[in-house]
Amino acid sequence: MPRTTRYLIIALILAAVVYGAAKLAVWYTVKDMLSDARQSLSPVASMEYARILAPVFGPFGVTGIRVQPHFFADEVTIGSALIQITEPGEKYKLLRATLQNTVPNSFNLSLNQVRLPFDGNIAAWIDGNTDPPESTTDPPATCVSATAVTVADMKKMNYEDLVANIVFDYTYDRRKRDFAFYAKAELEEMFEVILEGRIPRTDATATIDSMDGLPKLSNLSISLNDLSWSSRLNRYCAKAMNITETQYVERKTTEMRQALADLGLDASGELMKGLERFAKGKSELTLIFNPREPLAPSQIITQQNLRLLLDELGVSVIVDGRPVRSLRAGNNGEAAEAAREAREVDETYKLTPVRELPRFLKSRIRIFTADGKIHEGHLDSINSGKIVLTRYLAGGSATFDIDRKTVKKVLVLRN
Repeated sequence: MPRTTRYLIIALILAAVVYGAAKLAVWYTVKDMLSDARQSLSPVASMEYARILAPVFGPFGVTGIRVQPHFFADEVTIGSALIQITEPGEKYKLLRATLQNTVPNSFNLSLNQVRLPFDGNIAAWIDGNTDPPESTTDPPATCVSATAVTVADMKKMNYEDLVANIVFDYTYDRRKRDFAFYAKAELEEMFEVILEGRIPRTDATATIDSMDGLPKLSNLSISLNDLSWSSRLNRYCAKAMNITETQYVERKTTEMRQALADLGLDASGELMKGLERFAKGKSELTLIFNPREPLAPSQIITQQNLRLLLDELGVSVIVDGRPVRSLRAGNNGEAAEAAREAREVDETYKLTPVRELPRFLKSRIRIFTADGKIHEGHLDSINSGKIVLTRYLAGGSATFDIDRKTVKKVLVLRN
């Protein structure tokens, strides 16, 4: 046998051994994670799974998870739990951190098709802890308060069960010594909540026995996007209360306007207009906290003066990509803007091919990338390699680019 051939065979054998060892290491690490999860859940529930996914490259995790609470007959299922690693070498670092019981520098977890049935004991327990209407002539509890939603009402709104898709991602920035995190929870055919922010690293000896031990707030944005919840709610409640959908929406907006006025907030300008559109299921709201210095939860809760609290938290609101210039009552500078937008045409997010994006410069878009994240902002520019977005934040704006090769889907807010 020629020497070159022998060397090639040896190289292939070594590569196969290394690949097999790496795959086995990933498999055993995932199995250890599942054992820890089972042990943590054991006081309240049992857990089974169908299959471990352990590729050397790409996401790894487990499929077919079934969680059975001890106190209910219902079974909560999770289609898959996957850990996504995008940077070379990060998977090894994550496995090493897991084996050493330390926190990895970066982490991305997606839980897909988390399903809670609406026809069992858990649903009955939820409804049993919600105050029912005092009489059959009173409006359904779900139509009266956002905190009194019942499963019985949701089933009448044609929701058969609760299905969620969850993504959580964080990265530790050694230079800034803080954690940047991203979390998205999509409740299918209901709404989507996205949280992004930064938490400064706390003292390793800190505990969470009290409020003071919780992480401080450095920066946080909360975005709420209605998928179809408001339209279903308006339709159901209008029928249940024997009024038109327009009348029900007007009733909700009147209550919101009064609540804002009671808090000393602007109940007539951009903020109220955004809330009115949100009540119709046609708007996206983003709430931003950008305090001058990190604040502990105890500092937030104990502050009784709302205006001081808004100042301390650096609160700002963005409605459909446009910053609300004033949250407080008494701002008259919005009258001209409100008049100019009085004939505003309703817009929705529509699936748009990447090749057509140059037509929508400065439009608000959402980009879905291969790592499961959703990037939102105004389209600033696009070329053969990247898409550049601008996001409006408290105190200014931020521009960032996205590699076109990672783009899976694009939605554009347009007529």
